[in-house]
Amino acid sequence: MNYVREPVVAGMFYPGRAKELSGMISHMVAESRAQPQALPSPTGLILPHAGYAYSGKVAASGYK
Repeated sequence: MNYVREPVVAGMFYPGRAKELSGMISHMVAESRAQPQALPSPTGLILPHAGYAYSGKVAASGYK
């Protein structure tokens, strides 16, 4: 059984259009101040997941 859940909050906490959302995320990661360090790759990350307007920059820093 294949089921794709429709995004019920698209356009509320993040842009509703895929191209706009992708651009927003790319911009946040590019603008992130995270600096690469000589550390091993993490096994996992604990990042905020509220609306991107509230936590997007912090999450982008973690991913970068």
